[in-house]
Amino acid sequence: MDDSKCPVDPQTRQKWLDAAKAKGDQPPHPPKPAPPPASLPAHAPTALHLHRAENDPKMLEELTPQILRLPQEQRNILLQQWQDLRAISELHNIGRTRFSLDTLRWAPASPIPSQRAPPPPTTRPLATNREVSSIPRATSTSQTLNSAERAALPANSEQDTGHDRDTGNWIYPSQSQFFAAMQRKGHKPEAADMQTIVPIHNAVNERTWREVLRWEEGRGGASTQTQGGDQEGPRLVSFAGDSKALTPRARWNGLWGWKRPFDRHDWVVERSGGERVEYVIDFYEGRGADGKVGGGPLNFYLDVRPKLNSWEGVKTRLGRAVGL
Repeated sequence: MDDSKCPVDPQTRQKWLDAAKAKGDQPPHPPKPAPPPASLPAHAPTALHLHRAENDPKMLEELTPQILRLPQEQRNILLQQWQDLRAISELHNIGRTRFSLDTLRWAPASPIPSQRAPPPPTTRPLATNREVSSIPRATSTSQTLNSAERAALPANSEQDTGHDRDTGNWIYPSQSQFFAAMQRKGHKPEAADMQTIVPIHNAVNERTWREVLRWEEGRGGASTQTQGGDQEGPRLVSFAGDSKALTPRARWNGLWGWKRPFDRHDWVVERSGGERVEYVIDFYEGRGADGKVGGGPLNFYLDVRPKLNSWEGVKTRLGRAVGL
């Protein structure tokens, strides 16, 4: 699916995170390290000891218990001093260095640009693998789409992989793509949240597609795959999300006390005969076991229906109303 247009809206993302936290699925954020003290105690090993022990296993064995007895903050200082010493030792071919008894650090005798090695990454890189959806993708070109459909076509931050070669289905964005798309939109996402947000995003789209298939049953044929990899039956042409645009039904429901939907999607579906039907989806918070809306375990209500902007959409709505 599209990693830049699919639900990366901050309001939608917060709804998902709140529900996941209530269910206990939200992973904890790594704690921020406390600032280290200014210096090491006099009896502690120095960076010079560690530097010498690199090539002396016996000395390293003697230093290890002393280092482990140090508090974590002091071990961090010792590690930083040792990294500084290793970086400075590489400057011997550039200029002279000296060891300061005041700071217990090696420093260049004359001004030399810093060449300290970059610190190790503090977080794991985000996953780049992508999940293949169960939603067949219509492979129509932009020349065959109307203006609304072209506007809803995806624009991935990485190269658009189109449909999966084996199944012909849409491919969901990876955690890395999802994170990058949110950053481009000016949001401030947490990398640790991606392992919660992306699976919810995928599950919501799968559930939406099942609701679309219920409407399309008997009208576009069953969604099956031919030997050539082509999909027969309903296929998704394009999609777009706009949480700020209320549908007429959402406005009407609001007059009767319904809570406003937290997101809205517009999907274009192509039937096996080539007819296209536009669908609109309102996303509501579901009720928990206590009967209250929101704040409980992951629970959403999807109001999926064809739009009434075409004869096909009108016929489909009327057909369900009379039981056809």
